[in-house]
Amino acid sequence: MNQEELMDRVNYHDANHEMIAKMENIRIMTKSLLLDIDMELEDCREKSLAITKIEEALMWVNKGITMGGK
Repeated sequence: MNQEELMDRVNYHDANHEMIAKMENIRIMTKSLLLDIDMELEDCREKSLAITKIEEALMWVNKGITMGGK
């Protein structure tokens, strides 16, 4: 990886309307999953970790969308 590619990983990437629509669609599906998990599992460490990992996955999906899958 060259320095330009490395810096591109941390630079701001503006989202256009199409990207925002994709992110919103995935956010809707993610909310549904989170609600299902909340209903099916009692509060426990595993539930908290699952929710945290889903939040993390959503962050990576959004980054993937704005970076164009680079």
